[in-house]
Amino acid sequence: MPAPENHVQIVGLIRFSYLCSGGFQTKYSDETEHLARLYDPARMEERFFFFENLCLRLLKNQTDKDFKIGILIGESLPDIYRDRLEALIGDMAQAELVALPVLPHRDAMRKAGAILDTSDRPYRIQFRLDDDDAVALNYVARLREMVPVLMQYSGIDQQQVAIAFFRGVTLTVKPGRNEVTPYFASVPTSVGTAIFSRSGWNKSIYDFPHQRILTRLKFISDSDQYMFMRCIHNSNDSYGKRKGYLLPSTLAEQQDRIERQFGMTLDSLYRLGQD
Repeated sequence: MPAPENHVQIVGLIRFSYLCSGGFQTKYSDETEHLARLYDPARMEERFFFFENLCLRLLKNQTDKDFKIGILIGESLPDIYRDRLEALIGDMAQAELVALPVLPHRDAMRKAGAILDTSDRPYRIQFRLDDDDAVALNYVARLREMVPVLMQYSGIDQQQVAIAFFRGVTLTVKPGRNEVTPYFASVPTSVGTAIFSRSGWNKSIYDFPHQRILTRLKFISDSDQYMFMRCIHNSNDSYGKRKGYLLPSTLAEQQDRIERQFGMTLDSLYRLGQD
């Protein structure tokens, strides 16, 4: 009989400049104005830079390759950007573009999740990730390690279980030199929060506001390792808000752990996007 961890399909879902009804903190007067902002060339260059050099880089180098990542785009995404995305994921068997029309946010995320849920495995872990953030190199492996506990905690009625990681790093892009700050989140973040469920469950991780997900579902938390990197820059929709507190140890004391978890030196993070 296969080990419990092999009963689970791990699937991530990223929105890449997807226009939907709701799901954005910044409000616009109409769809035309919103599309103009989403596809503004300067903004798209910034999104592509962090997607390629941070988000996708860490996904491509996961220690556990047995996962799937869906990148949700709008049917209105200009061909020049769609072609560029396809080129970036061309060497990544786990990645798939999902193109949808404008839909209410939750409907879009549920539909994208259903499209990606093609495995015959009885369970699924779905995680969320923004296109300019990153999860640690062992993120997928850590999710899989948690499966036996998740299956037990789910109970005989097989309830959904949320998974939240609280120890992470913020990368704040600033002129001349970026800031790298280890911190402990006080609420689940938008980076790597996940849900364990039966396959075919008709909701998605995006049904639940990440800050309040622990009030809605059973949950397991993990604060042992640095598991996410939140990037704060000019085109953040959330205005770079960070809920949590700084870790008491110095950055120098944490350097080895951070570099090991993300496969990037502190010096390279200081310089990311500075050229």
